[in-house]
Amino acid sequence: MPKIKKIVLIETKSPGLHVFSAAKLPRIGIAIIATILHKNGYKVKAYCEDLSAVDFNEIKDADLVGISAITSTSTRSYKLITEIKKINPDVPIVTGGPHPTFLPEEVLENGSDFAVRGEGEKTILELIDAIEGKINFADVKGLSFKNDGIFIHNKDRELIENLDDMPFPDWSLIDNSKEINYIPIQTSRGCPYNCKFCTVVKVFGRKYRFRSVESVISEIKYLLKTFEGTKAKRIFFYDDNFSANKKRTKSLLTKILEQKINMPTWFSQERLEIAKDEELLDLMVKTGCKRIMAGIESINPETLKEYNKHQEVEEIKESIQKLHKHGIGVHGMFVLGGEHDDIDSIKKTMSFIIENKIDTVQIMMLIPFPGTEIYEEYKKQGRIIFDGAKNWYLYDGHHVVFQPNLIAPWDLQAKVSIDVLSSIYSYYRALSFIFQRQIVDGLLVIYSNKIQKQWTKLNKDFLENIKNIHIGPYSLAKNI
Repeated sequence: MPKIKKIVLIETKSPGLHVFSAAKLPRIGIAIIATILHKNGYKVKAYCEDLSAVDFNEIKDADLVGISAITSTSTRSYKLITEIKKINPDVPIVTGGPHPTFLPEEVLENGSDFAVRGEGEKTILELIDAIEGKINFADVKGLSFKNDGIFIHNKDRELIENLDDMPFPDWSLIDNSKEINYIPIQTSRGCPYNCKFCTVVKVFGRKYRFRSVESVISEIKYLLKTFEGTKAKRIFFYDDNFSANKKRTKSLLTKILEQKINMPTWFSQERLEIAKDEELLDLMVKTGCKRIMAGIESINPETLKEYNKHQEVEEIKESIQKLHKHGIGVHGMFVLGGEHDDIDSIKKTMSFIIENKIDTVQIMMLIPFPGTEIYEEYKKQGRIIFDGAKNWYLYDGHHVVFQPNLIAPWDLQAKVSIDVLSSIYSYYRALSFIFQRQIVDGLLVIYSNKIQKQWTKLNKDFLENIKNIHIGPYSLAKNI
């Protein structure tokens, strides 16, 4: 049996341009896997293609290649697998991440020898044991593979109960890690809310799993030393809902103050309901929080119900006001294109953003990701326009990939990618921020305006094609 000594890991490149293209922030999964393998004695070379191109000379003598893929990067990952097999035909390739979790057979059909479903920290070590003949492949939970042309899907692996067991990621194992410009940390996994369009629950479960306050404090200290003197001057908490347990978050922030940790500016993803807790907001400000990424999603009451958001429009307004009162900026994240969205509701979203002075904005079109409830619904109804391995790169939130209910695909595409974003990223809005001495926000709007114009040029053919697409019984298109 082959002996595994050298392992190359790759996080595939994000497709196209978007407003976060300047944020060089690898996903934490690849760094944790690399660290685990390194601690177990393997020679590891890890790449994040958004930081640096893969050196294929490293592939030539690799004993195992691991690829991390989400849906929008899976098209690229399949091309990468083909390139790797040309260079090193016998090297086993394992692909993990959300997309292989939902569509393992597609991953295997496109050249990967193994697909890891769910959390892969324990699976990767057992897979190596199986490749080396120490255990049977059938005994590796969370693993999918082919045997004599038949797909084999082993039992699901249990979620990791104690996240403190995970090592702190060794970011030096990532090639060109000096280009990382945000300090990444994750303190929890899972989410109980189960928004209809979200894949988090399918991968990490509905139960929150939290790291201990002591573990997080230790990693913050470790990260501040690791990134000292680099481009990374701000901390980003990767948690899907950083303050899911407010008592625990307050305990963490209190400890930061008590230990007089010199925290840089930090950002986190939050539900707007944190605005109801004055004590929490005060602690966030005192420890350096300048902005939250808030999943607002919609200001259409019916769409909020459809998405299972459990929030009201008036609550959203009040929360933004309270956050601003405390000096915390709001990065509002919206998902447009639900069953109850029409041209009028999209226009109202634009007005809402301006009237409520949302500092920065991320507007995406609804994406029916494989593995979600809406993907199964829309596929059954014949409403998916672009599907399959060659088209997954379009699933980035900037392209309409399905037939909306109340408007034509082009109506949604034009209103979001052209009309709304042109208004939100206008020079007039940038100047208004600058006049209010919100210089950074003004510059971000100018940068986003530039990116949006470049995106429109790069996607000229797609925009032309989508104009003439109407499928299924849901084509109730109106003229713009």
